[in-house]
Amino acid sequence: MLSFIRKKTKGTVAWIIIVLIIIPFAFFGIQQYFTGESNIVIAKIGDSEISKNVFLQNYEKEKRKLQERIGDNYNDKIDKLVKSNSLNALITQNLQKNQAKKLSFVATNKELENRIIKQEVFFDDDKKFSFEKYKQILTLNGFSIKSFEKEEKERLVNSQFRSMLAESSFVSELTLQKLLNIKNQQRNFDYITIDANDFLDKVKVDEYDIKNVYEQQKEKFFEPAKIKINYVELSVNSLAKKVKFNEQDLVDFYEQNKNNYLFEEERKAAHILLKDKKTAQKVLDKLNKGQSFKNLAKEYSIDDDSSQKGGELEFFTKGIMVKKFDEVLFSLKPKEISKIVETEFGFHIIKLLDIKPERIKKFTEVKNEVKEAFQKQEALKEFNLLSEELANISYEYPDSLKETAKSLNLEIHTTDWFDTKGSTDSLLSNPKIIKASFSDLVLNKKENSKVIEVSNDKLIVLRMKDYQQKRQKTFTEMKGEIKKEIAIKLAIQFVQDLGEKIKTTTNRKDFNNLLSDNNLHVKKSGFIGRLNEDLKPEIVNFAFSVSKIKNKKYKGSMISEEIYGLVKIKDVKKGKWDEEEFKSFKTSVLNAENSAIYLNTLRLIKENTDIKVFSNRL
Repeated sequence: MLSFIRKKTKGTVAWIIIVLIIIPFAFFGIQQYFTGESNIVIAKIGDSEISKNVFLQNYEKEKRKLQERIGDNYNDKIDKLVKSNSLNALITQNLQKNQAKKLSFVATNKELENRIIKQEVFFDDDKKFSFEKYKQILTLNGFSIKSFEKEEKERLVNSQFRSMLAESSFVSELTLQKLLNIKNQQRNFDYITIDANDFLDKVKVDEYDIKNVYEQQKEKFFEPAKIKINYVELSVNSLAKKVKFNEQDLVDFYEQNKNNYLFEEERKAAHILLKDKKTAQKVLDKLNKGQSFKNLAKEYSIDDDSSQKGGELEFFTKGIMVKKFDEVLFSLKPKEISKIVETEFGFHIIKLLDIKPERIKKFTEVKNEVKEAFQKQEALKEFNLLSEELANISYEYPDSLKETAKSLNLEIHTTDWFDTKGSTDSLLSNPKIIKASFSDLVLNKKENSKVIEVSNDKLIVLRMKDYQQKRQKTFTEMKGEIKKEIAIKLAIQFVQDLGEKIKTTTNRKDFNNLLSDNNLHVKKSGFIGRLNEDLKPEIVNFAFSVSKIKNKKYKGSMISEEIYGLVKIKDVKKGKWDEEEFKSFKTSVLNAENSAIYLNTLRLIKENTDIKVFSNRL
């Protein structure tokens, strides 16, 4: 399938960083429940308040999303960050809302109606707004119509606030041209790199210096306390492997869950990709006069992957291609040709070739999926039953894991040594496991730990197997490491001195001798741009940071911690661009300007708003 128009993250211009802050978090699921916590205020932002219930729902939603993405890697540190981000998002939301209110921004009922009826999530099979589906989806998400429409109006008002700020951003054409000239500039230069690691044999490290460093920094050279643990693990995955079943069990499960096994509708398209709109219109006119789509694709399309196949692509489901392409394709009828569609890749003319309608997969097609789902369902039931037993037995028999393992048919595992920083092992990098392993209960009382919830479907109980006290490392143990540290420092000084000497040498013969004696060579870049990937980024960045020297002398500096770089600029070409690149660049710069204005405005509003956070209520 056409690879370069699929959804993917695109690289940005290396010399300009555009920070896009998406604030606030999505509002879905945020509403007041009739519980005791709904009246607990955790933050005051001016005259508005954030209830604990609203915060918890926002936090839990973001937590679930992240846990789905990173699984067992979700830990206490990440959880604190999620809590902080959730609260900050709600504070920002309230700051915006309060400011919009001061500026008398309002959302009319007509604007609200237009916003809602255009949301595809509420469309029926005919791709029209369905009030019944609207009510159904709101109910599933815990909304009443009134509460949802209130949220939507707030979003509209916030949108007006951002639009107002966007209108104040401005970048002159002259500034854009200067920036583009710098961005697209090319340079031709000679360069030399001197890496300290290549000169370690040029430096001598005295035994006295090694001993001196050891004695002066002795407090650093300790091996931390370490522990080995035994543990039992109760997990849905391990239980699933033990679930017994027959063919009929799977068939029954399949029949009960048929809707989970859908083949989504797939569409096969052909497209002609053009660089500019003028050419695209020319091709579209030819198509409207009856010329062959295949022939025109072969002649005009700049998509090398598909052009020689008459623009033909593979079958794909909705959401695979970039949004504009996707929306147009899934609105076409078979054999229908679209109008011109602009995406970040150029201008497309799309033809719908074929449709594979949505259908339920046959049991034989999804037997393995059904088997896994059935096993997981049964394992989850058993997991919920055994969880309580795990806690009870490990508590009743605190001096060993044997009884727990025997009663629940679990295996006792043993880890390698690890300290309070954990290890690269996924289990031993979990803060909950590390904390429990070095707890008073496990370390000093030598009892089983409490049940540790590593994830929603995995529980651990552990105990100490062996322990090693913190100890001072001997000079013999540290000698090699210290020697290497001293050597690299001396080598860095050596290459810096050598680089400075080469830079200031004007005699050609002396210059060549210095290079020859140190096995160094002058390399030529040819004309390259700032984003060149063939050379080391350090030397490219340095070459584009120096001013053009009239007498073409070398300029040198440490370009990284261990590398000295020398550059001689030979020639510079002005940057070039076409109209499309200028438009795209202008959009990027304006977006950056808009974001900067928005963030600065929020900062000023925040500084001038009385904000109180009651951390003890979180």
